Amino acid sequence: MNLKSLLYLSLVLATLLNSTTSLHAQKKAPSAGFSLVTWEALSYEPIYYRQGEDYIPIKLMPGNRSDLFELKGMTSLGLYVAEESEEGEQTYKLVGKTSIPQGISRILFFITERDDPGKLPLRLSGIDDSLLTFPRGACRFVNLTNVPLAVRFADKTSLIKSKGMTVVESKVEASGGLLPFIVFDRKGNNLYENRYFAQQIGRDMIFILPPKRQGGRVNIKLLPQLVPHEPEEKKVN
Repeated sequence: MNLKSLLYLSLVLATLLNSTTSLHAQKKAPSAGFSLVTWEALSYEPIYYRQGEDYIPIKLMPGNRSDLFELKGMTSLGLYVAEESEEGEQTYKLVGKTSIPQGISRILFFITERDDPGKLPLRLSGIDDSLLTFPRGACRFVNLTNVPLAVRFADKTSLIKSKGMTVVESKVEASGGLLPFIVFDRKGNNLYENRYFAQQIGRDMIFILPPKRQGGRVNIKLLPQLVPHEPEEKKVN
């Protein structure tokens, strides 16, 4: 994925988050959490986020989610890099910042770099990542092309408008299973076909990107995740 596609992806995701925030504004969570994704290694590493007076390091692996971090009532998220002052003391420089939408229990932020001297070098674009909207055992399909598409998955055909997304439950057995995944255009032409391994604790995002050449197959970008169930509390006799 080139830089242009990355920037395009981040802008679309920001729009998707804004469109879903109002749907969950009344479903307050006791605490909010976030994780981060970058598709390519950043020029600014390692990065930290600030929680009160503490600067907490964030480990990033391109193409994978970071750990889930707690926001603890914060209204904005700032990312920092460590620097050394003239006095030899470690200081922290702000390199990215975004507001935190209220009423969403989990947010997934995508980080991309931008070359604009008037703005912070890292752009953060978020999407609602709560288990309520994106449960275990489901796939979230994001159409980043300029045309509506249809996705056939788990014996269900879903229409996805341009810059839109949908969530489809895989309904696989506990052992998981391979499911056909097909993308069609509005004329029924097959634009992509593959088999996808789904799991009950899997929660994967599949991005459908425009073809590299006109008339070609769409490009697919997968962001996988496993979300084990929390252990049940032992009963006290």
